[in-house]
Amino acid sequence: MADKFSISHVSTVDVLGGAAIVAWRLMQAQRALGHDSVILAGYKMSPYLYTVPFPVDIDTNLHEKCKEQGFLYYEFQGSHKLVQHLLVKSADVIHLHNLHGNYFNPYSLSALSHIKPTIWTLHDMQPLTGHCAYSFDCERWVTGCGQCPDLQTYPPINVDTTSQLWWDKKTIYAHSYFNIVVPSKWLKEKVEKSIMREHKVELIYNGVDTATFSPRSKIENRRKYGIPENKFIIGSVANGGSFSDPRKGGYYTKIILDLLKKNGSDFLFVNIGSSEDSSNDPYVINTGYIYDSNQLAEIYSTLDVFLFTSIADNCPLVVLEALSCGIPIVSFSTGGVPELVQHGKCGFIAEYKNVGEIFHYIEYLRANPQLRMQFAKNARWDAITYFEHNIIVNQYEKLYTRVIEEFERNTYEARLFSLSELPNVIITQDFLEAEKVKKTNKFQEEIKATPKVMVIYDNKGVAIEKSTTYKSIIQQSYSNKSIQVGSFAKVDVNKIEADLIYSIDEGSVINPYFLEIMLQGYQEEDAICCKFTPLRVDDSIFYRNITPAQSNYSKTVDMAYKECIILSKELFLKNKDKIFDFEYINVSKLKLLDANFCMDKIDIFIQRKLKKFRNKKVYIYGAGSHTKDLLQQVNFDGIILSGIIDKNKQLDGQKYNEYPIYSLDKIDSLDFDGLLISSATYEQEIYEELKLYIPKEKIIRIYNN
Repeated sequence: MADKFSISHVSTVDVLGGAAIVAWRLMQAQRALGHDSVILAGYKMSPYLYTVPFPVDIDTNLHEKCKEQGFLYYEFQGSHKLVQHLLVKSADVIHLHNLHGNYFNPYSLSALSHIKPTIWTLHDMQPLTGHCAYSFDCERWVTGCGQCPDLQTYPPINVDTTSQLWWDKKTIYAHSYFNIVVPSKWLKEKVEKSIMREHKVELIYNGVDTATFSPRSKIENRRKYGIPENKFIIGSVANGGSFSDPRKGGYYTKIILDLLKKNGSDFLFVNIGSSEDSSNDPYVINTGYIYDSNQLAEIYSTLDVFLFTSIADNCPLVVLEALSCGIPIVSFSTGGVPELVQHGKCGFIAEYKNVGEIFHYIEYLRANPQLRMQFAKNARWDAITYFEHNIIVNQYEKLYTRVIEEFERNTYEARLFSLSELPNVIITQDFLEAEKVKKTNKFQEEIKATPKVMVIYDNKGVAIEKSTTYKSIIQQSYSNKSIQVGSFAKVDVNKIEADLIYSIDEGSVINPYFLEIMLQGYQEEDAICCKFTPLRVDDSIFYRNITPAQSNYSKTVDMAYKECIILSKELFLKNKDKIFDFEYINVSKLKLLDANFCMDKIDIFIQRKLKKFRNKKVYIYGAGSHTKDLLQQVNFDGIILSGIIDKNKQLDGQKYNEYPIYSLDKIDSLDFDGLLISSATYEQEIYEELKLYIPKEKIIRIYNN
């Protein structure tokens, strides 16, 4: 067995939420040790190169039907195509994580597990139940669900089909080959009496990067973040950024804080991740969402005690992070938490939902600083000894070796579905194609064209040997490419020897599989597009994905988002001037991938959108928070930004960030050259309304929704 593995993790998103972060950090740790580890995500939410989205492909004909009839995720077709994905074909092992979250059809599991050794790490109970991620006190998942006590528990459904969904899962598992990993004994015991009990299950806890999450100076970091040095500091990130999530225990946290206030305790509560206004509560500080792990470790280090009041959880990362930073834990006896926190050694575990006991433990620690110091040392020691990431990676390496050897040693019979046992909504062409692959246990090799692609790279004067953009181009897995360095505007069209043209500017970076994924299944399209994710200055997601093409209304492509677009040579030559000016161009044969392969700063793309409006008057439509965000993130130099237009007449005459607001009914009296719509959710609706007032050429759209 090779020392290094090629691992493809499958996850809902790459970096948002506990389960995704577990997968992401495991991938990082594996890459650091030399493994070729990547994440295949339904939704890419980060700029990192080694997370690759795949099109989720919602069948619009099935979407409403599944919603009305209570079929959870059966409308998603993109996961059926994973059996042909290049990162599945090249993998030694497929490592599944959360399969719920609006991206994965549960019936895709069977074919995927037939063609590659497959491991599935369970991060909650959703694979065991009819629909819910945590069943709380309900035990109906053991015998078949039905008569669900709470249809709105995540993930919610409108109709009680929990019995049907439970039986569908049981059928899927009987037709699949996979090994299960659970990060807690608590969940292992549940798996062993569930519909998954016929599959092998192994306990591997979640890991933590103990180098990043390490004890820092309490005094220095309290000064840095404006936290009083002389107060007893309690902290938590278990509330999901607010006190409103029932599962995260915000209700119990509020009760505990009220008890401390009534007792006259001199404390401060640091609500890590919350962006709520806490100005009216002198006992609470909200930090806002924290993306950077080092900053998060610094915040942990300001605490005296970490409070965890979740009433349903498995192996929570935040507890491991706090332990690793040397912070004593006080928690309910929830899920796998007692396995992580040794009672009386690293903190205290209270009886489930017993707020009085929690209150007692916090007050006891407040009065005993020496005990806190001892708990802190013990917490750090336990984190390094049991949960350090390299220990966890090593455990997974041993499991990978075993499941690969078992897969190669055994001749697996194809466990085919009988069409009569399947819901009608499942029997789609994509599902049937996946079943064909499963039937032979082999990939269906496509005979497809491999067009030559010319990549035009505008280095903006940057030396290519120092450019991460250039490095990302030459590392493309797609081999039939050539690279031309120089300005897009100066391309000598007479020397182009390629079928397709792709242009990228210095500053943008594409993942190594970009061209190959975009061109998979190429059928001589005029334009191939994917979605684009705009980023703020701090590299966080600006708002939502942008669609560079408008295929629902007319086949047009917006060249302001050219890093998302591959053009045919013929279309490029025909529209070179429009392309250089970042205008819309018309196409006859368009392919739009429903995945966000490209990311860049929102400022760059808005400047492209406004190129033809330089030195001209532009207004923004909408006086909401999204406009405020836009004004903060975008450099409007060279644009005569003259004001805000809003439908709300009551705002007329007021000012918004020093710009005057005009009501929509005054639009005829205003002199302007362009009107930029800042709304994403209602962009199409606003666009249709504005066309009644002004020429559509003056309307500037960002999202093309």
